[in-house]
Amino acid sequence: MSTLSVVIIVVVVVALVALWFFVAVRRLRKMTIALDEAWEDIFFELRRRQDMLPNLIETMRKFGANEALIVQMIKERDLAAREEIGGAKKIEYEHDLSKCINGLIVAGKENVEAKKDTNFLELKKNLGDLTQSIQQKTKAYNNMVRDFNKDKNKLYLKIFSKILGQKDALIFEFE
Repeated sequence: MSTLSVVIIVVVVVALVALWFFVAVRRLRKMTIALDEAWEDIFFELRRRQDMLPNLIETMRKFGANEALIVQMIKERDLAAREEIGGAKKIEYEHDLSKCINGLIVAGKENVEAKKDTNFLELKKNLGDLTQSIQQKTKAYNNMVRDFNKDKNKLYLKIFSKILGQKDALIFEFE
C-alpha cells in the first residue's frame, strides 16, 4: 500500500468522524432548542395562570372564603412564580398551587353568592381554559422530552451527548 493510499484513507476516516460529530452536535442542539421553546410555551401559560390568581383571591375574599386557604394560595403562588426552571421543584410548586386553586374554586361553587357572580364565573372559565391549554402544551413537551431522552441515548448521539454534558430532560407533570 502506498503512502498516498494511507493518507487518503486517513483523510476519509477523519472527514467521516468530523461529519458524524457535526451531525450529532447539530441534532442535539436542535432538540435542546426545541425543548427550551416548548418549556417557554408552558412557562408562559403558567405565568398567565399565576397572574389571574390575585383577582381570584380578591373575589373569594369578597365572598368570605377560608382565609387560611387564601394565605396558602398566596404562598404557593409566590413559590411557583420564583421557580422558573423546569424541574422537580417547579413540578412540586405547581402541583401545590393547583390544589389551592381547586380548593378556592370548590369553595366558590359551594357559595350561593359566588355561583351567581359573573366575575367568579368568568375567572373559573378562564382558569379552566388555561388549564386545558397548559395540559396540551405539557403533553407536547413531555412527548418531546421522551423523544429527546430516547434519541440522545442512541449510539450515534450517545458519545457526543456525554461529551457535551447533556442530561436527561425531566417530564413535567401538570394536574
